[in-house]
Amino acid sequence: MKKVWMKSTISILLLFVGFLITQMIITFMYRVFPILVEVIPTPLQSLIMKLTPLPPAIILWHFIERKPLCKMGLSMRGSSKNFLYGSLLGLISTTVIVLLLYLFGTIKLNSTSAISSFSTYLIWQLLLNFGTAIGEEVMFRGYVTGVLNRFHNAAISFLLPSVLFSLLHFLNSGYQIVGAVNTFLVAILFTYMTYKTDSLWMAIGYHFVWNWSLSGLFSLNVSGGGQGNGIFGFITVKESILGTLSYGPEGGLLCTFVLISIFLLVYKIHNKAVQYEVCHMEFPELPHHFLTK
Repeated sequence: MKKVWMKSTISILLLFVGFLITQMIITFMYRVFPILVEVIPTPLQSLIMKLTPLPPAIILWHFIERKPLCKMGLSMRGSSKNFLYGSLLGLISTTVIVLLLYLFGTIKLNSTSAISSFSTYLIWQLLLNFGTAIGEEVMFRGYVTGVLNRFHNAAISFLLPSVLFSLLHFLNSGYQIVGAVNTFLVAILFTYMTYKTDSLWMAIGYHFVWNWSLSGLFSLNVSGGGQGNGIFGFITVKESILGTLSYGPEGGLLCTFVLISIFLLVYKIHNKAVQYEVCHMEFPELPHHFLTK
């Protein structure tokens, strides 16, 4: 067991080191060749940075873990269906939260943006949020969870990556106890979606639409990352336990309620995916039958 812990720790540390090195290389390239900054559009530069978890995760998974990408949840089998299902759940989640925040007077509709839904700006928002989603899901639910699955312990596979994911947001504005718990809960939800579908695509879809709809549709703060600029100009008019100004809706109890509800919904209506002998994610079975329906 000690050797397994050491090997897993080294694998995860290599991922984060590789992630930082990739970002440093890109930053160095921009400084050595300033023409790149002028030639590459600013949104594309941001998208490249959001995708930096992918190269180290894929390289380490292939050469260190020696496993195919499908065992990291990137199989294309059922990917479209799972992605669309996750996207729909993400949109339902944020719409319910925003509607309730509006009804409770925590936010108000200040304006309707003149930005066309087909504008270049909103297209870049879609791409940037998709980049964030696929980068973080491959990093945490794909690689980190995949490495920890070797313990054959569901608690380790679910809890440790979720704690790391929450701590990743520690430096974000407004990170406090409710926001930390909700970020942890959404990570648990992403892991459960991955477990039920034997794929990252539902979690990627949910993560993508959650981030995009809060910022690009409702103009709200996303996990303390700053005020969004979207189609509907909602603004926060007061701090509330339901949703905070600095961390956004994820800093409130309404988010907690919605995340738990979506977890139960996924459990109720989504059967456990068939694990094909050729390639599956090797998740350990959960200890309680009601979670493995």
